[in-house]
Amino acid sequence: MDFPSRLESLLEESETLLEQHAIDLGVKSPSVSLEQWNEDIEAFLGDPSASSIASAELVSDEKTFAKQLCFVSCLLMRNILKCCDESGSSALPSISKEVVCNDAIETKMTNVAQGIQDNSLQYAERLSNEELPTQLIRAGKNFLRWFIQIYLDRPQQSLQASHDSPIRVLQTPSMLGLIFGILKWSSLNPTRDINRGLARYASLYLFYGTYITNPQDVVAQQGIHHLIHDLSFPKVALELLCHPTDVPTALSLVRNLHNMAVSLPDATKIILDTQTTVTAVDTTAPWLTTMDSNKPVSFVSLGESIVCWYLQQRDDTLNDGVADDKASELVLEILTSFYALGVGRQLKEPEAKNDLSDETNTLISIVTEILKLPSQDQGNITITVNLQFQIAIFSLMMDSDSSFGQYLMDHDHTAFEGLLQVLNHQVHNVVDQSRVDSSATASLIPILVTSTKYAGESAAVQMRIKKFIFPPDRETLFEQKIQDLVSSASNTNMSPLDAPKNTLRGELVQLLSWPESYIKRCTAEFLWILFNRNANEYVHRVGMGNALPLLHAKGLAAMPTSNIPFTLPS
Repeated sequence: MDFPSRLESLLEESETLLEQHAIDLGVKSPSVSLEQWNEDIEAFLGDPSASSIASAELVSDEKTFAKQLCFVSCLLMRNILKCCDESGSSALPSISKEVVCNDAIETKMTNVAQGIQDNSLQYAERLSNEELPTQLIRAGKNFLRWFIQIYLDRPQQSLQASHDSPIRVLQTPSMLGLIFGILKWSSLNPTRDINRGLARYASLYLFYGTYITNPQDVVAQQGIHHLIHDLSFPKVALELLCHPTDVPTALSLVRNLHNMAVSLPDATKIILDTQTTVTAVDTTAPWLTTMDSNKPVSFVSLGESIVCWYLQQRDDTLNDGVADDKASELVLEILTSFYALGVGRQLKEPEAKNDLSDETNTLISIVTEILKLPSQDQGNITITVNLQFQIAIFSLMMDSDSSFGQYLMDHDHTAFEGLLQVLNHQVHNVVDQSRVDSSATASLIPILVTSTKYAGESAAVQMRIKKFIFPPDRETLFEQKIQDLVSSASNTNMSPLDAPKNTLRGELVQLLSWPESYIKRCTAEFLWILFNRNANEYVHRVGMGNALPLLHAKGLAAMPTSNIPFTLPS
């Protein structure tokens, strides 16, 4: 964990040069060394296992280490404040490692930040003239991310509440407000590359600065509340997304909104209700060129427009089968944000012709187009991206009306077949890799829940899914095995009568005894619906050993006899 120590020495160097006006006088800037630190820590945080830097070195004295983090946080804040407003630096308190964790010092620092924030136009041009401010904001977001991802993840870490956090000075409302002002100015003045980088890093700073790590994280909660209620972040973010911006900055803005939606109870309604207008179509972001400039723009309509833009120009984002990571990440972030906001509830079968709004029609179009994307070639990174989109779509469909499955089957047969193919692929993927971690659950549960919902609503959907899993050409053999069982002395089968290994039906049976309880229960409910809630067929298909947990939960734990009739697919 040498990142804090390295950052401390770099910040002390840059602060000395700032006090001597060395940046303005053209003396060698420390931004080059700071840029290298940023690149090193970003590479490390992106994949700690591949880094030569140890990720969890033991700290001999936890209190001393926490004090160092507090000192580094204050140094970083002082540097940012001095870059923003040279005249205000005289009001900054002196700090040292011995007395840095002091409420009075933090108060003075935040007061200076508030004063600079209130006079944002005075520091805007100064920020854009040098690389150092950009690298300092970048260092701030990296330091916050390191704290969340590495420091708080250590077994010996004993932080109980956010007010104990040694880096809390970087998360105060005044500091977040200052970074917010930098984000706004640099986004609206993207004429130079330095401004685009500054906007992106400022947005990511806000994301990590308000990322809630535990229910007691009061500082992050106050920060989100300040951004939403005092600074109108959802409206500003929407406006910035309508201006010319690069994809990484757009991605960071959407991530902020997503984080707010899942962190603050009233954030969802505020985000959904926020609207803006596009006044100059010729200067808008590329994904808004097809939108009506006279209509208000909401986050949902904007997100749909971005997804449609991506799908329409998808060929341009691919190069020899390799997808543009940031563009695909942006689409995935929008889809997962939609799930967090409950947008999937718009998906339903219309009661009458033309009963759907333009927004809902666009969402349905997105769902069907993504379900139709190919998902079979495992070696192609584009297929991996497709599957990520499709799993996100299933999460949306979990909130849909149960009639939407029938609507899909009636109006877009190819999309419905895509739904079945994704089910097949993900079951095979989880079983083949023996994945019992949270990623396996997240990738499979939405598919099982959605398929169960649609099959339970429509007999036609139920039969189509059942025939896909249990091929009709195998049913004669299955029927014969039932007859053999009836003729034998045994009352029931402990193992499934027809569930060959490496078939979809065989692997679904394997999931009935999976270590992860959610996968096990959702698979059981899915098959129970496919078998028309018939206990006898359920036992024949999966075996009594696998059937007992669900039968017990349904109050049907007594062994059914083999001669109770049930209907097989014709």
